[in-house]
Amino acid sequence: MADQLSPWLSTRLVALGTDGFGRSDNHEHLPHHFEVNAESIVATTLSKLAREGKFDTARAQQAFADLGLQTESPDPAYT
Repeated sequence: MADQLSPWLSTRLVALGTDGFGRSDNHEHLPHHFEVNAESIVATTLSKLAREGKFDTARAQQAFADLGLQTESPDPAYT
């Protein structure tokens, strides 16, 4: 839904969701695999705010490191 609405809004929405059960060993691991767990949602939010100049980029990068997130990982929808 977010991808369908974004062209009509002044800002880009970020779509979150899990579609593709079977890509991980069980349902509990899907949010982590598809990066919709709490840590990934925080990272997505900070990334968007930093790109808009509303949050310090260095602080966002430090938060990613503190959360143990890989910022250069492939898109989980295609892995």
